[in-house]
Amino acid sequence: MFKKAMLFLGVLLMASAFAYAEDKFTVSGVVYFQHDSDIYMNLVTRESFPNRLELLPPPFGMYIKLTSEQRKAKRVSFKFEGIPKGNYFLVAFQDLNKNEKLDRDTSVMSILN
Repeated sequence: MFKKAMLFLGVLLMASAFAYAEDKFTVSGVVYFQHDSDIYMNLVTRESFPNRLELLPPPFGMYIKLTSEQRKAKRVSFKFEGIPKGNYFLVAFQDLNKNEKLDRDTSVMSILN
């Protein structure tokens, strides 16, 4: 009886782990770029949209320091993991002035608003 109870408990725990895992997703793809500067990426929702020009914390924000191979290929793969179910869009920027921070450009802000 004890073994059956432990087996049932184990199956129940595994089922709950699978149910929890289904609430998290991976968003991945390839970014093609023109310049050889590092890339900032954000997955934003309607609620986080006002912060689209600031690097969001993981798992919603990503800073990609390009390798020489990626610079030459003009593309880089990305992967956001542990993303809750929802509707998102991707915002990506390159660090054209290479100061390792996301600068606010008023001309870009007027286009995005």
